[in-house]
Amino acid sequence: MGPPLAAAEKKEDVVTGQFVPLADDYLVSPQIGPEDIAAAKALGVTLIINNRPDGEEFGQPKGAEIEAAAKAASLAYVAIPVRGMAIGP
Repeated sequence: MGPPLAAAEKKEDVVTGQFVPLADDYLVSPQIGPEDIAAAKALGVTLIINNRPDGEEFGQPKGAEIEAAAKAASLAYVAIPVRGMAIGP
């Protein structure tokens, strides 16, 4: 499969507006859930990087749930939880 941007351009109807290309091989999105993993894979995503800490917002999916779905779809998963106020130079 080609880079995610090429796949996204060809399959933009898979997930409209959720996955945004920043480069030919780099997509970003707002919070995803386990149900979004198949669409991400269809766009050529091979690695999910989760920057959101568990418990940040009521009802958000747990990182372990997203990780399990990613691994079930043969995608790599990395958790790098960052709290908004912790970002700085």
